[in-house]
Amino acid sequence: MLTLLLVPCVQPAAPAHAQPTGAAAGPDHIVVEPFRGIAAAATRNHLLVGLGEHPLFSLLDADAARARARELFRSTNLSNEQYVQLARDLDIRAFISGRIARRSGRYVLTVEVRSGATGEVVGEATWRVARPSGLSVLETEAYAQLGEPLDLTASPARAGPRDEELPPDVPVVPEPVEVPPPLDPDVIASPDDRRRSYEMRRMDAFRMEVLVSTLRRNLDATAEVDPALRGGNAGDAPILEPRGFSSRGLGGLELGLRFELYPGALLPDQDRLGFFGFYFSYRSSVGLSTTFDACPFGSEARCTDEDGVVTLSSRTSDLDMGIRLRHRFGRWRHSPTLMADIGYGIFSFAFDTDGLQRVRADQILPPMRYRQLHLGTGLEVGIVPVYLSFVGRFHYRLGTQIGKDALAIWGQETYNIRGVRISGELRTEMPYVAPGMYVGLGAEFFRFQTVFRGQTACAAPDASGGCAPDALWEPWPTLPDGSSGARRVSGGLRDAVQDSYFRITLTLGYAFR
Repeated sequence: MLTLLLVPCVQPAAPAHAQPTGAAAGPDHIVVEPFRGIAAAATRNHLLVGLGEHPLFSLLDADAARARARELFRSTNLSNEQYVQLARDLDIRAFISGRIARRSGRYVLTVEVRSGATGEVVGEATWRVARPSGLSVLETEAYAQLGEPLDLTASPARAGPRDEELPPDVPVVPEPVEVPPPLDPDVIASPDDRRRSYEMRRMDAFRMEVLVSTLRRNLDATAEVDPALRGGNAGDAPILEPRGFSSRGLGGLELGLRFELYPGALLPDQDRLGFFGFYFSYRSSVGLSTTFDACPFGSEARCTDEDGVVTLSSRTSDLDMGIRLRHRFGRWRHSPTLMADIGYGIFSFAFDTDGLQRVRADQILPPMRYRQLHLGTGLEVGIVPVYLSFVGRFHYRLGTQIGKDALAIWGQETYNIRGVRISGELRTEMPYVAPGMYVGLGAEFFRFQTVFRGQTACAAPDASGGCAPDALWEPWPTLPDGSSGARRVSGGLRDAVQDSYFRITLTLGYAFR
């Protein structure tokens, strides 16, 4: 049902009650209801000008009609039958309503005419213009376009036809009532529905989020080590040692912030430049530590005996920034939106390398500092308008660096750093708290794969910057390289190292539209 909000009159106010049957015929009373959509008020004013000077019509006084509707029904949201009762009481011939929407780059105005005699919509007229200001043609075209449906209307307060030239037995044949789209919030929402308190069509221009998450790590690596460093004999077959790591439970706690900005979406016409934006996110661990088996007190570096544990203060940080393009398939905010990203990121899992000198040799893991470029895509779609939506993303990451500590500890000729990130999040808006507020729960998986090659570097350089053979991080086994006599690394991490992470995130956000 359409909400009845009546407008100031051009002619004197109508009587407070219906004219009796057979009353003297005067100009027919017409009510122009508020329009909906883009530039609604200005467009309605053009229609008022187009009908206001017509000798056959009188625009009914708004205050008297609205007050009478409340007296009769205690509401202004009327059914067809209530429209008829109000029309009989105030001698109203027709009710006119309109809505403006943007379709295929043009502004479309649809004006409906409702008969006071039946309470039903009997016809409509449509205007299509390039910009809202073009709807000023209503001032000259209103009656010409609406004349035919207005001829099908009548006031229930008048016994006979309004014009003697009209045959008295011509039946009124109402046209089918247009059924509004089921997801049109302007139709399904009552005047008190909170969804009407802010615009359902506008895309987000600025988004700010507070992130609370847990991060679990799983590192899978296998090293080929020199048997002479594990109590065996030089020249024996290399020993295979797992160098894996797995976080306990859900992992460590992280706090972070995330921003998105689409400058063009701040403009009234978002469709032109609202697709281009920027994003930035940062997270950091809170109270994270990593535990290793410790060497006996006073033992040499790279020991293999276990004597208690050593706990190293650790820190993870995750920085992502870049450019985001988006395209929405539909006119509503919950319509599917496709996104494309290009950006740069830094992810690190770091701890004190000096403390690694006290860790058993077969448990030493290097700090990782991944620097990468990434390309990605994403999809955001509303499942239930306003109250439930889904956001999914996929990124491919091309690594550029992994950090000097990782190179020194596991191989200085490291290459082929790459990875992926997959994430999904469910969000629900909270208009009952504030328009634009929302909360989300998401899961994310990302992995880095790195090929480590080459010999290790010096763990403790001397004053001149040199490094004795026994001062290296654990050296990998070597073999002679042909006739040159030079030795090449034959051990180390022969397979690509898989460094995987799983994150669960609680998001509290605000979107400005």
